Amino acid sequence: MILDEAVLRRPIGGAAVTRKRLRRSLDAAEECRLSVRVLPLDQGGHEAMGGSLTLCFEGACWVAFMGDLKSRRP
Repeated sequence: MILDEAVLRRPIGGAAVTRKRLRRSLDAAEECRLSVRVLPLDQGGHEAMGGSLTLCFEGACWVAFMGDLKSRRP
């Protein structure tokens, strides 16, 4: 699981909501045996910045779908 550093720094909903959201993500990563990485802000742009990203919780695992607006492929 790769998190943009901005996700960690932007306090949407307040500290309690942010803590709960991050705890749920870390728990899901552990259940799915995923490692969690943080993409630093100083790395500049990345592919997920150009379109939408949909996260779904399926069973005990998070699944991400990135839409491609140019080719209309999921």
